[in-house]
Amino acid sequence: MRIDQLPVEIISEICENVSEVDIPSLRLTSRLLAEVATPFLLDEIHLVFKPDSFQRLLEISRHPVISRAVTSLLYEIDSLATFETRSDWEDRVFEPSYLELLQRWPKRNACEEEQQDALQREKEQRKDRCYGNRKERYQEDDLAKGWDSYSVMYTEQELLRRNGHGFEDMYSAFRALPNLGSITMSEGCTIVTRTKYLDKTFSASLQRLGSQHDTGIPQARALLLSAARAGLSLHEVQLGYVDWQFLQADEADFLEMKNALKSVTTFEVHISTGCNEVTDEIGITIPECSEYLKSHRFWHLIKDTPLLEDLTIAFDWFEPTCPAQLDWLIGSSRWEHLATVAFECIDTDELSCIAFFRRHQDTLREVSLDTIRLITGEWPAVLEEMHDALSLTSAQVTGRLLGDDPPQEWYLDPTYQDPKLDEQSKRTRAAIEDYLIGWGDCPLRDEDEHPQYLLP
Repeated sequence: MRIDQLPVEIISEICENVSEVDIPSLRLTSRLLAEVATPFLLDEIHLVFKPDSFQRLLEISRHPVISRAVTSLLYEIDSLATFETRSDWEDRVFEPSYLELLQRWPKRNACEEEQQDALQREKEQRKDRCYGNRKERYQEDDLAKGWDSYSVMYTEQELLRRNGHGFEDMYSAFRALPNLGSITMSEGCTIVTRTKYLDKTFSASLQRLGSQHDTGIPQARALLLSAARAGLSLHEVQLGYVDWQFLQADEADFLEMKNALKSVTTFEVHISTGCNEVTDEIGITIPECSEYLKSHRFWHLIKDTPLLEDLTIAFDWFEPTCPAQLDWLIGSSRWEHLATVAFECIDTDELSCIAFFRRHQDTLREVSLDTIRLITGEWPAVLEEMHDALSLTSAQVTGRLLGDDPPQEWYLDPTYQDPKLDEQSKRTRAAIEDYLIGWGDCPLRDEDEHPQYLLP
């Protein structure tokens, strides 16, 4: 029996188990196969900050069948740095071996071990590189072609910035993608490990990409406004990195961005607090960010999300203070379905922290805390309350547990400088995590076994 003589339901099951690379060939076997297999061609659109990528987005949205198969969008917003002269550009070209590294870069959704191996290879390559005399590493013709490619690509990105960062194309496309429910905006390796597709798209420029302009503010707004105006029902939104100033939209735009989130079950946001491009110092706008977030502006963005199950709020730095306090971010909300939370670089106090976990004690099953500071209160008391109130299946506590009044500091990540401290950190982290999912006594009560690391 020929495959196109099988019932449509069975053909659909076959298509579900056929590799994506073989679907196009399968479609060519008959008209029936073309019709049944087409929805399996593409369920995720991969967008980068380049005009032809936006054109591809539009073309997909105009296809009567494929447009209905699309359920998710991955938008990598990395852009090219600004160089005034070719000499400045040559000072920053990547080494030829980087192209070889790209060939071995893992696909998106590769296992964590593959991704970590790739990141380690890039880290080692960066450590070993020297800019030196570029003519020893490139022929003059290669440099000339690279500079020309960079100039063209940079000009294209500038045009996108001047034309609303692709908002009109995005809005037009979203209106024709009725089943688009998941949106991920990523820069660098914030949400997803940087993809081979992104790097290969811009590899002719001989430049690594990064966050060079606006730190995601216009891109995040464009995504949320397009989704709201297109009437999409989003169930998953992931944004990172995005500068905290994306919240400073005018009131009409802010309400539309809020409306885009009304049906989400997963919301993840990684918030930047600025970086000094000369010194690479991060967190340079923490005072301004902190002052602004006191108004509960972030809470107003997310509080009317009754279906919320998975919430991640992460900032990029924690000194001299964290950029926000927990109450400013989540207010008095009680999300009836909240099962997973992850907080990073956030200040709180013992009572507020305990109150949040008690409000969600019936639903919370997974908790991740990374570098949290208690303004007042003690960590042993917080952990004991969490242990008593929650029924966790997973707990991750990383970075540092800090306290101001009284002073407290437990290191839970390796420093790679002090082997003794690193071993202690590993033991303390494991003990806390085991305790939170129900084992043993609060480890921080045993100061001999789990001492603090307090600077003199």
